[in-house]
Amino acid sequence: MKVSKIILVLFILITSAASAAYAQQTFTQTVTLQNRNCNVQCTIIDAPGLNNNPAALIFVTQALGNGTSPIGALYRTYEQKWSIFNINGAVMAAGAKFNLEYYQAPDADHFVYIVPQQPHSESFAYIDHAGLNNNPDAQIRVFPTNPQTGNTLFNPYDIRVGYDASASKWLIANVSNGSLSQGLAYNVMFSSGLPTITNPNAGKTLNPSPKPPVNASGCNCVIPTSLPPNGSAGGDLSGTYPYPKVSGLQGKPLSNDPPAVGQVLKWNGSAWEPANENAGGGTTYNAGTGLAIQGTTIYANTIAPLWNANKIEGRAVSPTAPAIGQVLKWNGTAWEPAPDNTGSGAQTTPSSKSSALSFKQSGVIEMHDANVNSVPITGLNNQTFTLAQNSRVVFHTAIDIHASTVNIIDPGATGVWLSVEILNASNAVVAKSTSDAVLGTWVTHSMNSSGFGVLPAGTYHTRVLINRQAGGAFLDVTGGFGDHPSQGGQMILEIFPD
Repeated sequence: MKVSKIILVLFILITSAASAAYAQQTFTQTVTLQNRNCNVQCTIIDAPGLNNNPAALIFVTQALGNGTSPIGALYRTYEQKWSIFNINGAVMAAGAKFNLEYYQAPDADHFVYIVPQQPHSESFAYIDHAGLNNNPDAQIRVFPTNPQTGNTLFNPYDIRVGYDASASKWLIANVSNGSLSQGLAYNVMFSSGLPTITNPNAGKTLNPSPKPPVNASGCNCVIPTSLPPNGSAGGDLSGTYPYPKVSGLQGKPLSNDPPAVGQVLKWNGSAWEPANENAGGGTTYNAGTGLAIQGTTIYANTIAPLWNANKIEGRAVSPTAPAIGQVLKWNGTAWEPAPDNTGSGAQTTPSSKSSALSFKQSGVIEMHDANVNSVPITGLNNQTFTLAQNSRVVFHTAIDIHASTVNIIDPGATGVWLSVEILNASNAVVAKSTSDAVLGTWVTHSMNSSGFGVLPAGTYHTRVLINRQAGGAFLDVTGGFGDHPSQGGQMILEIFPD
C-alpha cells in the first residue's frame, strides 16, 4: 500500500568536491534473512563509514522487490547502525535491493533539515540555508531520516519540494494534508545552480530568404451567408448541435426510462415518464400546441432544418396527426397518437417514489494531535439536503480507520466511535446513529453506522465525527491505510416520501 512518495524537484546528482573522508559513497544493499530486523520491516546496513556514525546523511532509491512501500533512513542507537525501513510497516521481502548513497558528515551542500514549529496549520516549512536562499536554480534532493536527537517521527503523506519566489527560499510541504509536523527530519543535498548555456545562433541572421506571403486576390473563396446551429443545446434540448435530443416538454424534464408497448407519457410529479394507460375513463389531457425551445414554439410538422422534434430522448415520434384528447403511446418502434382510455374508471394519482443521496469522503482525516479527540470527516460532515414532503429517511455511513504506530501515544488498543447526526435548520438533532470499535496498532478497521428518522418537509444537514479515547493512538481515516488520495468513506441517505 502506498502511503507517501518523495517528490524530487530538478534533481541532477552532483558529486562533492569534499575530502576523501567525507566524499560520496555508493553501494547496493540487498535484504537477507540475516540483516532483516525491526519486526521484518527494515534491513540493517553494515558499512564502516556508517557504523557508529549517527551524523551520516543517507539517500536511498528502491531498485527491486519492495513494491511501492515508502522508505526512510533510521539510525538504531542500540545497534549503532543505520537501517532502511518501510514507513508504512510493510514486510520487507528478502531479496529486495536498494541503491544507497551516503556522506559521512554534513557540509555546506549536505545537511539535515528539521521542521520547526509552524505558526499556522497551512504554513510551509521553509529551508533557511545560505546556499539555497535566493537560489531558484538550485538542484535539490531530500530523503526522510531521523535526527541525532533520537526523534523517530516520520511523515506518512506525499510531499512537494519547490522554490517560493515571494520568500526567496526553498520549501517542503505536504501535497494535500496541511503543514508538516514539527520535528520531522529530511536529509538535504543540493548543487549551487544550473550550468550556463550559450546560444549557438547568437549574432546570426536566421532564414534570410523567407517565402513571400500568399496573394489574397488569388483565392476563389465562397463566404457562407449563414451557418447551421452548433455548440451545446439549451432549453428543452440537451446534447450538442446539429443532433440535440429533446429532454423536456415546456420546461418539464423527460425521463430516460425505456417505454413498453402501449405505455403513455405521464407526469410523476417531477418528470414525464413512460407509464401504463389508465384502466378507465378519467381526466382528458391536452398536450398543448408545441414544444418550446429557447422561447420559440416548434411544431411537430415544422419544415425548419435541424429543429424538427421527430425524436424524444432518441426515440422516434410518428408524424401522424393526433385527434383531440389523444396521448403519445409507444407502439414498439415509435411514439404515436392514440386514445388515452380503454374503459371506465377513475384516474389514479401516481405515488411519490423513493430516492437516494450519496456523499463521499473528500479528504484524508488524520488525528495526530494528542489534544484532539474528535474531528469531522470532510465530504460527509455538513452536507445539506432538502425534503419536499414528509419522509422516512434511512442513513448508512461507512468509513475505514487505521491506528498508526508512528510516535504512538498509547501503544495498546484504542477505542474509537463514529457519530452520525441529522440536524434541522435550527441545528436541533432530529436523528442520529453511533458505532464503536477497539483498534490495535497498525490495524485498519471498517466502521459502519446506520440510523433512521421520520422527518417533516424542510432542509437538513449532517454532522459526521470520528472520536478517539483520550490518550489513544494516532489515527488515519482512509479507504484502506495508505491508499491515498482515494479515501472511500461514504454516506447514503434513502428517502421514502409519505
